[in-house]
Amino acid sequence: MSQRPSLSVCGITRDSASRLKWWVSRAYEYADEVVLLVDEASSDDTVEVARAYADRVQVVEHPPFIEVAMLHAMQQATSDWVLWLDDDEVMSDAFATSVPQLVADRGFTHYWLPYRWLVQGEQHDWGWLAQFPWHPNPRLRMVRNLSGLYSHRGRLHSPFDVAGDGRILEEQEGVVHHLDLVWRDRAAREAKVAGYRGHNAPSCEEYYFYEDYQPLVVSPLDEDVLRAPTAAGAEAAGARAARHARSSTSASTQIVPSAIEMRRALDQYWMNAPLYGAEYSGGLLPEPVRANRGATARLSIRNTSNVPWRVSGPESGTVVLGYHWVHPQAGLLLRDGDRTRLPSTVLPGQTVELFAGVWTPYEPGHYLLQWDLRSENVNWFSQRGVPPLEVGVDVVEAGRVLSTPRDVARLPPRVLGAQGNETGTVQSEPRRRHGRPAAAQRALGSLVRQAGVAPARVLDVPAPVMPPGVNVIAIKPVRALDTRDGTGAPGAAAGALAAGATLTLDVLSLPRVPASAVGLIATLSALDGTYNGFLTAFAADGTAGEAFVSVYIADGGPPTTNQVTIGLGTGMHAGGVSIHASDNSSGTVHVLLDLVAYLA
Repeated sequence: MSQRPSLSVCGITRDSASRLKWWVSRAYEYADEVVLLVDEASSDDTVEVARAYADRVQVVEHPPFIEVAMLHAMQQATSDWVLWLDDDEVMSDAFATSVPQLVADRGFTHYWLPYRWLVQGEQHDWGWLAQFPWHPNPRLRMVRNLSGLYSHRGRLHSPFDVAGDGRILEEQEGVVHHLDLVWRDRAAREAKVAGYRGHNAPSCEEYYFYEDYQPLVVSPLDEDVLRAPTAAGAEAAGARAARHARSSTSASTQIVPSAIEMRRALDQYWMNAPLYGAEYSGGLLPEPVRANRGATARLSIRNTSNVPWRVSGPESGTVVLGYHWVHPQAGLLLRDGDRTRLPSTVLPGQTVELFAGVWTPYEPGHYLLQWDLRSENVNWFSQRGVPPLEVGVDVVEAGRVLSTPRDVARLPPRVLGAQGNETGTVQSEPRRRHGRPAAAQRALGSLVRQAGVAPARVLDVPAPVMPPGVNVIAIKPVRALDTRDGTGAPGAAAGALAAGATLTLDVLSLPRVPASAVGLIATLSALDGTYNGFLTAFAADGTAGEAFVSVYIADGGPPTTNQVTIGLGTGMHAGGVSIHASDNSSGTVHVLLDLVAYLA
């Protein structure tokens, strides 16, 4: 008879020595393993109690909040499933009966658990808050323990990201009872919430200050939450204590990476992680390179960032290798070349060797092949200041296949006609490698110098492709925003933009921008950043042009700038442009926005 899949309980605890044996014993009523992280700031015997009764124990540097350490703790579990519980939470009696069926169900990868905030009345009667926001408010706490299936961004009060199907348990299957409102008085809860503020995430103080929202709907408890552990739970805890006592060492205990190091490990699961640092070599195609067919090159790529490059899990934010085809006269021909997956997670400082495939251009001629890493659904590395690897390629026509597959780099008719004359030259203004006219590039460089941004950090982006009937009208540059002195369009303000903040500008009130404008082309610059993040620019009413073009913010690094195309929308705030600073961390950044053209 096969055993049921196993379940680990994971948590982090501090100053809980007086109740930790009880908490662990309750967990053993349904769990096969208990994994604990102990905050090194504990001032009592929490470490010793954890060592005696838990299966695995690690002492961690005091984190700013527990979400920073959650993923690390769960990665220490060895069971088939993992349940996260805080040290002020305990499962309802029904859960132990439900576990065998829950872990055996192959149709689900995770479960959301009903959640009850317990309170104690004036007559010392216990109940739970049965109204919103306390209820209904299930928590994603139980996941199948498979590498790459789940991740956590380490953001305050944020849930796990889990692939696959899940469901919310019925209350008769199991409930998480939260004891914080009972065990902490108002002053202790106010101190706890004060520590939550300033992390660019909801402090959730309304949950902890429930007394301010009277009258409240309170339902009575139907079980003794503080009951003693069952005989099975107490026996399991006692057996582990006896085993640890006989052993030369107690439960596996060690100092784990610092809070900063754990935070960096979490960055790989954040869609806009600061992972943009790479060095390339190789990338040559074997000759002859024939037109309109597949070819393979060998590359070596080194991760020079401080963040692992993730290759599995949720698609957004995974790192892949792609390529672009550029023609000396026609500019950028193909932006989204085929993707090549990296063989495994690439750690900071690690080098990976791989073979990558390309589809060659349709017409013969001389081209530039640009190898470029991409964070999927976010940005190309070249858009975040990492130069692509450029390789000159001479494409020949011998044996050319005439059928046209998808995503083919094809020359425009004007270039094809020029290549047919005797000189083979094209009478057009030279272009940079990404297709921006040289005059426009010179103007942009001048504008960047005026803004105080190093021209070398101007990001290479293709000139925007306008829909039929939309014209680009160049104008003398107009400053729409400078947070250093507050100048610009109505809505501009002096002072660095804080992480998570948004500024909305009335750009149609600026000179040289007519009321008929339907969009803008501008340079967006980030200066004096004090955190790693990004800026986005979009239509204030959210109806047009909401393709978020990011400008990377580098903590203490050089300024960055990017050309953005912004629609002006048609809704309530038509004619407005919003600038948003990402809220992945805390910090500030100065922002410049300069208009160089409008769309009509």
